[in-house]
Amino acid sequence: MRGKIKRKKKGREMGEYIGKRLKDNYEEEFTVLLEFSKKHNLDVGSVCKAVKKQLVCIGGWVFKNKHEKNYPKVPKTTFIGKRIEDGYEEEFVIKKDFAKKHNLSTCRLRQVLNSSKKNYKVEEKTLWVFRKEDEEYKSIKKYKAINKVEKLEIEFENIRKFSEEHNLDKYYISKIINGKIGYKSFKGWIFEKID
Repeated sequence: MRGKIKRKKKGREMGEYIGKRLKDNYEEEFTVLLEFSKKHNLDVGSVCKAVKKQLVCIGGWVFKNKHEKNYPKVPKTTFIGKRIEDGYEEEFVIKKDFAKKHNLSTCRLRQVLNSSKKNYKVEEKTLWVFRKEDEEYKSIKKYKAINKVEKLEIEFENIRKFSEEHNLDKYYISKIINGKIGYKSFKGWIFEKID
């Protein structure tokens, strides 16, 4: 008969830890990761990585062993978000709080802030642009398509999506917009960049 392998269950005691919420410096001691995670709406796997020093900050929280003097230093990157609709700007450090306040996906916001373009889009329409405190906003590329036969004038940001919707070749549209082909129209459409 084979011996049984003892495995730790999620949520079992792993040690004595202290968590500190950065926005209000609230501290809480805990031993059971699962209970702490559920109480504060955090991912238990991420909290586990944070207490093992594999991650520095989780959802606005930092962690240390009860016997340690200091919390890990959190590199604070200040971002500035600008809403396209009305030009409203807001500074923030904690992504989760900003996302919740403006009804954005936290996961998607993290991806956007780590990308080079820093444009938050929903259904191919840019809603927010972001920059770090010491940077400038990246410009949003906008285009105009004019069809004189059907009397249409359409502004768009995504060449691929526009070409699929109107059964056109994105390769030619891109070449026309960027001036790499000698003509300005394609299948009755005239394309141009909007500054």
